[in-house]
Amino acid sequence: MADVGERPGRCWYCVEARLRADDPHEHIIPEAMGDKLTTRHVCRACNQRAGSQIDNPVMQDWLIAVDRALTHRTTTGCGHG
Repeated sequence: MADVGERPGRCWYCVEARLRADDPHEHIIPEAMGDKLTTRHVCRACNQRAGSQIDNPVMQDWLIAVDRALTHRTTTGCGHG
């Protein structure tokens, strides 16, 4: 019998079959950049890794900072938990 927290599918990043019902949504483009497009096909571990290794460095780029200032996007977090 399967664990009630498991759900079908594989993580798009690591290709492991370890998706769980409580995995957070992965933002395709960081939420702090104003995007709302998400996927449920990324496991928690890969979601957190993407936040720290991809989203955070991108958000620190000077061009992104200028764009956010000009468009009044003030959200500081990437939404990764």
